[in-house]
Amino acid sequence: MVGVPSQPNPFTDASEISVSGADYGRISLASGFAHYREPVQRIRGADGKVEEVWLGGMRFQPEATAAAELERHYRG
Repeated sequence: MVGVPSQPNPFTDASEISVSGADYGRISLASGFAHYREPVQRIRGADGKVEEVWLGGMRFQPEATAAAELERHYRG
């Protein structure tokens, strides 16, 4: 399931993922514009820890990683 933390109840309209492998799946239930049937993937580092999660075309990563990437990209 994919919760929406900004909602009063994050799992009320949660999307569901059908798992097809250890780090792969597809969104099988979604409401509105929530990426129905799009792929889901976890990206692991060399140590096996999850470094990124992809839901459709959206990439999620730890806050510190995202902040460092933004700093590198936009630093004048």
